[in-house]
Amino acid sequence: MENGKPQIAFSQKTRRYLTGKLVFDILTLNLARRAPAFRDLKGHAEPVFMDQARCLADADWPRFLRANYNEPLTLERTVDKVRSFEQLQPWMRRARNTDFDPIWELVFNLPAEWYGEQRMLITSVLRKLDDRARSLRRSIFYLIEAGCFPNIKELGSRTGSLESEIDGVD
Repeated sequence: MENGKPQIAFSQKTRRYLTGKLVFDILTLNLARRAPAFRDLKGHAEPVFMDQARCLADADWPRFLRANYNEPLTLERTVDKVRSFEQLQPWMRRARNTDFDPIWELVFNLPAEWYGEQRMLITSVLRKLDDRARSLRRSIFYLIEAGCFPNIKELGSRTGSLESEIDGVD
């Protein structure tokens, strides 16, 4: 490990996982991301993601609930490796197609003390997370247009308009 980077090569799978983590951070408004640790797996660096406690706007649920698609985020340097919108699409699809029912079931099987006995608040947070998953495309388009993905060419010049891309089908 040198300067936080492994000295062994990243596999294509590792690059995909790092892109997925980036999309996860956008979805969950992970405001203080931690760089993954890496382990050597057959001569390639494999990420180990830990401590996601800063998700949902650093656990500031009222802030998370107020957030919209253009919430300001500081993204990891991983964004430099994303060269096309198409690299993000599989992760956006996964987020959009997430079945939130098991999450709802899990949350309401936890002791109420674990979420401050605020059943209405946790219900609102889960609904917001579901909404963000369905509108993740819009957030990512906004971040691309805002220059947060420096190696993705401006979408408007490629597709005609941002709105047509947002309304388009994956």
